[in-house]
Amino acid sequence: MHRLRTLGILTALAVFIAACSGPTPPAETFDLVVSIEGSGEVRFDTATGDDAAGTSSHAADSEVTLVAVPATGWELDEWTGACSGADATCDVTMDADKSVTAKFTEVVALPPETVTVNVVIEGTGTGAVSSPIGIDCGDGTGDVCTVEELETGSEVTLTATATGDSVFAGWGGDAASCGTDNPCVVTLSKTPFTVLATFSAPDDPGVPAHSVAVNANNRDAVEWVTAPVGAGPDDVLGATHTGLQYSGLAYIPRYQAEVANAFVFRDLGIPAGATVTRAYIQFTTIDRGTDPDYRPSEGDPSLKITGVAAASHATIPQQEPGNNITSRPRTTAQVIWEDIPVWVGHGVTGEAQRTADISAILQELVDLPAWSETGDAMIIIENNSGDPASNFRQIATRDDAPEKAPVLYFDWELP
Repeated sequence: MHRLRTLGILTALAVFIAACSGPTPPAETFDLVVSIEGSGEVRFDTATGDDAAGTSSHAADSEVTLVAVPATGWELDEWTGACSGADATCDVTMDADKSVTAKFTEVVALPPETVTVNVVIEGTGTGAVSSPIGIDCGDGTGDVCTVEELETGSEVTLTATATGDSVFAGWGGDAASCGTDNPCVVTLSKTPFTVLATFSAPDDPGVPAHSVAVNANNRDAVEWVTAPVGAGPDDVLGATHTGLQYSGLAYIPRYQAEVANAFVFRDLGIPAGATVTRAYIQFTTIDRGTDPDYRPSEGDPSLKITGVAAASHATIPQQEPGNNITSRPRTTAQVIWEDIPVWVGHGVTGEAQRTADISAILQELVDLPAWSETGDAMIIIENNSGDPASNFRQIATRDDAPEKAPVLYFDWELP
């Protein structure tokens, strides 16, 4: 009997040892569910990190940092669930499945007491803008006039007068609702209030017939040419960064970093053998508020534009130093974009925000043996000379607002 009992104990011990010496079970993970109410985003680690909305898995007992990023005109009201309070950043310890909701509310801003009006004259022609309230802006292109301390809510009549053989082509900026109506009546509802007046020369061909916008968040990207300050832990020198809230050509003041920009335009529809007659990229000025880091324009940048010598392009990767932008094969054709007018106003789309003609770059892509009507173009813009920290232009991106995404305009013809 004692022998049988001893054998039983030894057998149980052997089974226990065998179980302990088996494969190590996988590390435990827990799910984090992030929901959003209102207009805004939640990102991991930093305001420009990866999108955190939805369900994600994290190692047990790890700490996850969430950052609330309100849309323009909205603010974070509160966190609920595993987060609380109204601080932009919340740390969640993943010791169980967790859920978090970020609640955003629309900001009801009091109107300013006075408004500053900026009038910008641009285009291939010349002309002037005047109004009874004292606006009298020159008769050349590139003129910028500022009238300060006008009463909020004032109704202003603006009259455009072409000079020489030029033609008035239309209003833009905060007067865009007038189209080509002349005179144009606007209500001064915000400050600054930016008016664009475009005049065309008689032989101006107008806007090209074809256009393709950046149409996904991973198709306008930057590479950190110098190390960014205050960015996420994976935003290191040489890494690419997508999902941008805004960008800079070729410097981003908020991160004190020089960047190279890449823009992917998909499915251009240009047949093989076609001749590209015109092409340019249309940008919109940054639209992120009045903080000094969000100034659209500084100095007199010189920018180099090239294309990536391929007929199709994979998605630009997020934060991969070994698969960056500047190491890609380039077109022989390049364009130096300089003498760029000062950009005035936020969210402004006009002639000043247009690149120089890049038809030679597009033509080299169309001439590739692999080119077809479904071909793509990746365009790279980087600093050409001088100190980018004091010579840059900041642009809206698709993440800032899809309707303000960079757009490639072009014309082509067949033999």
